[in-house]
Amino acid sequence: MSRLPAPYGDCIAEGATSNYVYKGYTYSTEGCYRTCFQQLIIDRCGCGDPRFPSIGHHQHCQVFNKEHRTCLEQSTHELGDIHGSFKCRCQQPCNQTIYTMSYSEAIWPSQSLNITLGTCEEEPEICNEQYQENAAMLEVFYEALNFETLTESEAYGVVKMLADFGGQLGLWSGVSFMTCCVFVCLGCELLYM
Repeated sequence: MSRLPAPYGDCIAEGATSNYVYKGYTYSTEGCYRTCFQQLIIDRCGCGDPRFPSIGHHQHCQVFNKEHRTCLEQSTHELGDIHGSFKCRCQQPCNQTIYTMSYSEAIWPSQSLNITLGTCEEEPEICNEQYQENAAMLEVFYEALNFETLTESEAYGVVKMLADFGGQLGLWSGVSFMTCCVFVCLGCELLYM
């Protein structure tokens, strides 16, 4: 996805904002909200939420410290979750790649599959049961091999604006000039006839 920066849009170009908690990672709106939330917790409690990376030299709040824990609980409750309506301005990134993920699960191996590996030749039911309890099969694949690119573009640019302005100016000047000529001709006819 490609968005337009100012003056056409409101996105953040390459790089992250200051104090971004996920160093070495690409900027994302989610990361910005977490950074802002962490900064608000640090400002209120003097320590950071242990769920997110800490900012700068600040330490995480100690769970066994009652004062830290109480402050963290109250602040989290007051601020809401990390997407709460607090004073954070998190813009979309100008360039973003989004992957959708889905998963499904099933019991493996199924009852109809008889595994006969090694010592499982005599008792396939016990072998299947052992595999169901102690083994897993993972299959990763692309759902589709095509991709979609969304690109923002300006709807009404400077060139089009100047062309429309010139057209309107020509239209109205032309009408005015013609009107003046008509009145001059009318005046001449009235004076000399």
